[in-house]
Amino acid sequence: VAAKAADEISRQILDAIFPMMVESIDGEMLYLGQGGKSIKIGQRYKLIRYGKQIIDSYTKESLGREESEIGTIEIVDVQAKVAKAKILKAQIDLAKEFGPGTFIARLASDASPRSQTGATAANTPSQKKASQEPGIEKKAEKDW
Repeated sequence: VAAKAADEISRQILDAIFPMMVESIDGEMLYLGQGGKSIKIGQRYKLIRYGKQIIDSYTKESLGREESEIGTIEIVDVQAKVAKAKILKAQIDLAKEFGPGTFIARLASDASPRSQTGATAANTPSQKKASQEPGIEKKAEKDW
């Protein structure tokens, strides 16, 4: 459980500081500027187009950039430094609008890789049992 929590927290930190950039487009395939063990084949990501920078009025510090969700991609191959993804859905012609730093990928909330049977981790019996026992959740909330 601790390892899973640590992986999730580290992924969120990495995504906030260095979002996964689309580095290249080849037809219906994208090449992403991250790889390794944190990315899994079958994971789905939201494809985001970067917009203009947002600047804090008081500090003049950059708060980030506008982001528009424009599609969905699925990881099909992962190497040490690069991941390859298939475009599942896109609202624009990515090849025409592609440029350095134009698109990023953010893990979709329902991005658990599916097993061969199509089940996700959320469908495990232990999690179903916990959700069927509301008294346990209420008791934990009162402890806080």
